[in-house]
Amino acid sequence: MRIASTTLLLLLPLLSLAQAGTVDTNFGISGLGLVDAYPNENEYGWTVDVLPDGDLFVIGQRTNTQQLAIRFNGDGGLDNTYGTDGVAPGLSMVVRDGRVLPDGRFLAVGESAGQVCVGRCLPDGSVDQTYGTNGLASVDVSATLDRVEACGLAADGGLYITGYNGALPFDLFVVKLDSNGTPDPTFGTNGIVQSTHAELDQGHDVIEDDQGRVVIAGLTRDGNWYLTLWRFLSDGSPDVTFGTNGEFRALDSTGAGDGVVRQDAAGNYVAAGYLGWPGGGALHVYRATPDGTLEMTFGTNGMQAFDIGSGESPSDMVLLPDGRIYVGGHA
Repeated sequence: MRIASTTLLLLLPLLSLAQAGTVDTNFGISGLGLVDAYPNENEYGWTVDVLPDGDLFVIGQRTNTQQLAIRFNGDGGLDNTYGTDGVAPGLSMVVRDGRVLPDGRFLAVGESAGQVCVGRCLPDGSVDQTYGTNGLASVDVSATLDRVEACGLAADGGLYITGYNGALPFDLFVVKLDSNGTPDPTFGTNGIVQSTHAELDQGHDVIEDDQGRVVIAGLTRDGNWYLTLWRFLSDGSPDVTFGTNGEFRALDSTGAGDGVVRQDAAGNYVAAGYLGWPGGGALHVYRATPDGTLEMTFGTNGMQAFDIGSGESPSDMVLLPDGRIYVGGHA
């Protein structure tokens, strides 16, 4: 789950809400878990996970692009048994996303020297020297700078990473690494899949669905702008049974941004993104069937719009067992 960064007082806040949506004042300080590990620097938290023992684990970075891991107790105080006063610095990289693994190790995903990179650390926050090269795995996707947006775990222990190259036409890419940080040769070309057929393609989220297929949420510009889902088979080839040749465009507009996707219990894909038009725009949540069409019983003709301000962009989504959907982001 991503949480927004903040520069307020150079503190990294973690907010807790009670079940009814009111602030849980028993958590931290008036509902906020705070850490100011590096005075005179900004600290950013990009993901937060609840650990089996109830602690909260945040993966992020410092201003100087050093990866950070921060562990809070369930009450919002720092876990002083972890790192130094609850904070463990790690690898030099720009962090965009991360995942905690079942064995307590964690992955930080982002860029270093213009390339896709993944760092792995041990449960105590120290760098896992057995991963990649000295704890860091790098992949040079394109001749231009590579921009990472999100990662997702694979059932076989691998990791998917999506984003786009850093120069027009911003081609979508998906990278798969095995559990050792090596590009998976069974996926795409040397572990890399790229989409180059549109004027612009960007991947903003990635999941592996219940059939082992890879689903990407993002946006496309091909004349107009579209919220888009792509689906690839486990070998990286487009799944031509989904949408049109593996691509589903939900709605066109004069602008689009971001994207998140999850799979529900029925096998549908619930996704969200921002669509803009002259003078405004709105967050759109939509549901696509497994064959890549709008599921028309959802919202209005498969889609629900939320105009709550300006530039409503989603960054995470949670599907509850009772069918409710939570979308977090910024506006």
